[in-house]
Amino acid sequence: MTDLIGGQVQFMCDQTTNTPSRSSSGTVKVYGVTSKQRVPSLKEIPTLAEQGLPNFEVAVGTACTRPRARPSR
Repeated sequence: MTDLIGGQVQFMCDQTTNTPSRSSSGTVKVYGVTSKQRVPSLKEIPTLAEQGLPNFEVAVGTACTRPRARPSR
């Protein structure tokens, strides 16, 4: 995000949890979300499917991890 705002990159994909404050402040322009449905925190932003890419979907997976050296409980 720092590089996008600073002009080092022209485009990026980011988690939607990071986007609402930047979008509402006008710091970045959001073109669309990659989920099948609109995101509640960005309800005014259409999905890419709504914009003519009907089979486009990217889902972000999250893994829960811990350091290997830590003993199990």
